[in-house]
Amino acid sequence: MEEYNSQSATSFWSADLETGIPVIDEQHRAIAELGDRLVRDPRTALGSETGTSFLQVFYRLLAQHFETEELLMRRLDMPEAQRLAHFQEHSRLLERVVALSMNQIGENGPKTVADITRDLLHIIVEHVIHADHLIPPMAGNSA
Repeated sequence: MEEYNSQSATSFWSADLETGIPVIDEQHRAIAELGDRLVRDPRTALGSETGTSFLQVFYRLLAQHFETEELLMRRLDMPEAQRLAHFQEHSRLLERVVALSMNQIGENGPKTVADITRDLLHIIVEHVIHADHLIPPMAGNSA
């Protein structure tokens, strides 16, 4: 996480997305900041070295974040079915990143990083709103 200044404002992040768990919120902001920076340069081809690097960094940040969430959720007295559903959603989201990265040609020619960044961040924001807000804020105290 150190490579990104997670304190700067992003267009993908808002205080409404905060879970009250500092480590989770910091990771969410880092992911959102990466997306915000990438949307600012809409010409970067998805299949380019820069585009490939973005996908690798995005996937790594997401995987690290999901690992942190899952560790916290295992420490809580959350219903097993709720935890397992959340973990399965993490797997689906990572598969989605891979699928989007494999499809590098769109209707109008080669896709750019910006083409998929908005889609990816929208999916992540929806996950935060509908799943991460179910993690009790006290979970951050046990990290």
